[in-house]
Amino acid sequence: MQRRLVEIGIDGRAGDAERQQREKQRQEGRLAAPRADMPEACKADPGQQHGKPRHGGGKAGKGQLEKFAGEYGITVAISEVYDKQATDLTDILTKLKGQQIEAVVNWSIVPAQSLVAKNMKQIGLDVPLFQSHGFGNIKYAEAGGEPVNGTLLPCGRILIAEALPDDHPQKKVLMEYKQDYESRFKENASTFGGHPYDALLILTEAIKKAGSTDREKVRDAIESLTGVVGTAGIFNFSPEDHNGLTMEAFEMLTVKDGRFAIAEK
Repeated sequence: MQRRLVEIGIDGRAGDAERQQREKQRQEGRLAAPRADMPEACKADPGQQHGKPRHGGGKAGKGQLEKFAGEYGITVAISEVYDKQATDLTDILTKLKGQQIEAVVNWSIVPAQSLVAKNMKQIGLDVPLFQSHGFGNIKYAEAGGEPVNGTLLPCGRILIAEALPDDHPQKKVLMEYKQDYESRFKENASTFGGHPYDALLILTEAIKKAGSTDREKVRDAIESLTGVVGTAGIFNFSPEDHNGLTMEAFEMLTVKDGRFAIAEK
């Protein structure tokens, strides 16, 4: 059965001044430039055409969804973008009513994403809402209030670490990270702090394996690392795979009573 969904996501609109500042930093060597061998979906591209998300994450998510939707019997019925400074999205969401859509996918990493669930409820748009992993911060769920209950998102397991069985290979690392982070910063851990933690973990393991801080030796060591347990998953690298994670690194989560929980299958 062909299913119809609507896709909305962040436009970003960083502004000329912000983009110029980033370009200046890149030229000065303070920001990494995109590598020539980087997948197209990962390259920075402002996407100046009307209707295309200017935010890199939003653009990549849009492209991947549209690329693979058909393989799973999904039709992207409508595609909309919104400004990252938006305070109300009812105008966009109202367009969706009456279009016989079966779900909404929102690909965003900014606080405005909390508005989607609130405004959907206000206008009576009663279909499932799928957020991206960018929703993986309990502050977004708290900001959305009761309407975000039932929201679905794929994410790493740090948000539901306590619910994992004791023999889960990530449980020990996740609980130690959460306890260290939350005791120091007095706030709930999110997926985002875990990313630099994982990066430093990978770098440390590679330096130990290489027995050197030489850049090429460390790079080669990273490409041979396997079984590195981080907050995002268990990393297994190779010269061909610089991501190191598979779909197994994700858990489908939902918001239940204002907290993240494992979604029922």
